[in-house]
Amino acid sequence: MSFEGIEVDNIIYLFKRNSFVAATVAMHNDNLENIVALFTSKYGEPTVTDAFVLTNYEWHISTVDIAITHLPSAARGIGTSVQIKGK
Repeated sequence: MSFEGIEVDNIIYLFKRNSFVAATVAMHNDNLENIVALFTSKYGEPTVTDAFVLTNYEWHISTVDIAITHLPSAARGIGTSVQIKGK
């Protein structure tokens, strides 16, 4: 399965009161650079928060918030996720 041409492991859609409100896309860490580059090319440079166990890349757009969370400790597994949430 792919999301924006990038191989992903799963996509989860969230609905509330019969309306779509968010999606989470999970992928392996080797796709991190590609997915960050994709969103950077569309929405500009992200706000980056580098914590001890994870790194967040965030874009706040008028209609949605986008966050990419990277867990480096999951080097060989699913450790990168994209959360897209409507405002």
